[in-house]
Amino acid sequence: MSWRHRRFIRSLVLATMALIELLIPNPSLADVAVIETTVMLQNSSQAGVNAAVHAALDSAFREASARGFQWIRPLAAFVSGDHVSVQVLAATAPLEDEDVDDSAKPGMRTPVAEKYEL
Repeated sequence: MSWRHRRFIRSLVLATMALIELLIPNPSLADVAVIETTVMLQNSSQAGVNAAVHAALDSAFREASARGFQWIRPLAAFVSGDHVSVQVLAATAPLEDEDVDDSAKPGMRTPVAEKYEL
């Protein structure tokens, strides 16, 4: 085999490996968790619900930070009887598909309560 032929084959192999690396999706290196916190509802007025949601979000954010998560996104808040529950998605790095609606995915558990828009 000539020197040019070997060089061509080596270049072709390297280019193919680079193309394969680009085409194969890389798994996310982020650790992910859904954190849910519940706060007692002191007052059923809109201001009371807002205060409970903010307290639950603050608690969820502090818990996520304590676990080492740096990226946090609120998912949902639910008012049920005398308490408010808040779910947040936490990750060690930003997720790639941020625009994906999580509620449309199969297998997502939705609490039986009134959903509160965040």
